[in-house]
Amino acid sequence: MKIKSKNKFKVNVKKFKKNLNNIHLTLDENNETCRSYGTKTSHRFSSENFLHIKLEENYVTLSLSSFGGMCGFEFDTEEIFKDFKVKNLADIDDLCLMRDVYVLINDCIIEDEPKIKEYTMKYFTVEEIKKNIADVLDGYDGYYEDLHNDVFNTKYYADNKENAVKMLEEYGIFKAIKKVQDFQKADYGECFTDFSNPQEIANFLYYLLGYEFITENEKFSEIINEYRNDKATDEVNKMLIDALK
Repeated sequence: MKIKSKNKFKVNVKKFKKNLNNIHLTLDENNETCRSYGTKTSHRFSSENFLHIKLEENYVTLSLSSFGGMCGFEFDTEEIFKDFKVKNLADIDDLCLMRDVYVLINDCIIEDEPKIKEYTMKYFTVEEIKKNIADVLDGYDGYYEDLHNDVFNTKYYADNKENAVKMLEEYGIFKAIKKVQDFQKADYGECFTDFSNPQEIANFLYYLLGYEFITENEKFSEIINEYRNDKATDEVNKMLIDALK
């Protein structure tokens, strides 16, 4: 069974509570409980795993996360018994979380949650990038060589940790980290983003995606390169906005 970062199951409550007891957890007055998985070091550096459980009537919601809540945790229950190998302490934490979930749902699920409609991304999209560029170009009076910075580096894309985590979970936290690392190492020779800070990751990622769009969109980049050293005019601004369509 595929276990996602967010799960909702209809369960046999009696069997579920028995399973909960088997992993030494009890529900509080709000029918919730939780457990973290990690060493003192992993908690100190916010790299622990986390399981949150909530029971509402005969439905249970399981929320799994890792890296201190920065990203979701997903696995297939069948894979636990196949090729999973423990190479370090973090793998043991992963295994303990998977074991608890496996024991918890064993023989108590009546019905899986209904299939969710196909999800449309809301963050880090090309359409969002194009809209933000067009908004800045409307009345822009700076220099075109500064356009990228003025669009993507004068205000925060993710203005708080909660929003940043949500954005990165949608994009893929490890995908985002790798993209930022690869770019910074190639262009600067080192990484300067604090990868324990989701806001820094999200904001630089958006800055990077904006840079890629401006340089890789052939029609748009052609106009930018032609007028790079010029002060903006209404005529060229309109040409650039039209190139976004």
